Amino acid sequence: MDDETAARIAALEQHVDRLYALLGQQGPYTSPSWTRLPPAPNIPPPTMAGGVAGGPVSETVMQFVRRGKEIQAIKQYRQESGSGLRDAKNVVDAVVRDYRDGRIR
Repeated sequence: MDDETAARIAALEQHVDRLYALLGQQGPYTSPSWTRLPPAPNIPPPTMAGGVAGGPVSETVMQFVRRGKEIQAIKQYRQESGSGLRDAKNVVDAVVRDYRDGRIR
């Protein structure tokens, strides 16, 4: 495993542990029996249109947004990202707002 991959995995482990901490539980990577990778460098989280984390939406999703087909855009985003309905709707809503406001094309 190269250094960049190890760093990305370590960053993801830290994010998972923070999410568990928010739920008041011990994360799986805080266990003493878990062999941790070296600490991750300061890698900024990916962003997408509207400042929503998760990366840019695909051109297919944008085509649905441009045509005003928000439900199809949500379905497509869910299929591509594996996210749940609420998260996909929030992402597509943010993209629609930015598209209507002229911040993205």
